[in-house]
Amino acid sequence: KDVPPYVMVGGRPTCPHGINSVGMERAGCLPESTRLVRKAYKILYKNNLRMEDAIEEMEDLAGDCDEISKMVNFLRNVTRGILR
Repeated sequence: KDVPPYVMVGGRPTCPHGINSVGMERAGCLPESTRLVRKAYKILYKNNLRMEDAIEEMEDLAGDCDEISKMVNFLRNVTRGILR
């Protein structure tokens, strides 16, 4: 299965463990973008929503945030499913 952008995974069995905020900071992402990606992560992984419903909520959250748009685009085009 695939891992969405900005999501960190680890452990055995492998599972998501949050966002890569340090990597985002090093890449020059604004703190506001990191905050929005963290919210998107919670929508995707903590709210127990179906994938389609999570994508809809993330789109509402996105606004003009490129990072969220990348995540939504990834989720819409993934063919093997995501690690949940």
